[in-house]
Amino acid sequence: MGQGLASAIHTTNHVLLYDTGPKYSPSFTAGRAIIVPYLRYRGNDRVDIIVQSHGDNDHIGGLNDVMDNIEIGKILTSVPSKTVFSNVEYCRDGQSWVWDEVRFEMLHPAEIGKFHGNNASCVLRVSHGTHSILMTGDIEAKAERALLSMHEHEISSSMLIVPHHGSRTSSTAALVRAVSPEYVVFSSRYLNRFGFPKQDIITRYEEIGARLLNTADSGAISMQVRSRGISITRQREKSRKFWNTRAE
Repeated sequence: MGQGLASAIHTTNHVLLYDTGPKYSPSFTAGRAIIVPYLRYRGNDRVDIIVQSHGDNDHIGGLNDVMDNIEIGKILTSVPSKTVFSNVEYCRDGQSWVWDEVRFEMLHPAEIGKFHGNNASCVLRVSHGTHSILMTGDIEAKAERALLSMHEHEISSSMLIVPHHGSRTSSTAALVRAVSPEYVVFSSRYLNRFGFPKQDIITRYEEIGARLLNTADSGAISMQVRSRGISITRQREKSRKFWNTRAE
């Protein structure tokens, strides 16, 4: 959703949110305008776990509105001081759980307090059968090196939410090789002022043969994982109007 991130993972009986998008003004947040209506449309009045990767507005801005409108089981975050909630814990390497045969593993940070800001982002890997997704928040090169030192041979994934929206401070060549994703998702805003994703980062993923997806082009991106493979829906294509069709 533009320059920021909010992702929902649904298993048969559970829901997890990874980040809650930006706050644009006191009366307009991604939580109120997008996430809560989306969950209600799906018939979800409860989120079992919110993983709030770090404290930047474009990732945490919608949290309060989600908390005010949806029942929450637990929050895992690198910035527990930024939320007032009865069941909030630091995210840390080693946390894991299984819902409906889907495995969730927290891979970073390994030590509370060692990393700060972007580099403290909670890194979550979700896997089912032969498919997996790695969600990295805004980690940069320092945190990527730490992640690789602990889990280099465990982070290969079918899908990667690209670190830090495709910034040059992230997506080191070593991380790209280790994850070796089939699909990568850039969460970026159309014509954003930072110029994300950077062209050399795009090229780095193209060189390993990954399929590139960008919210700036596609709008919301949905991925459905089944035993026969991964299906992808781009909201802009799904909701295409007649005026979006190119004249012949």
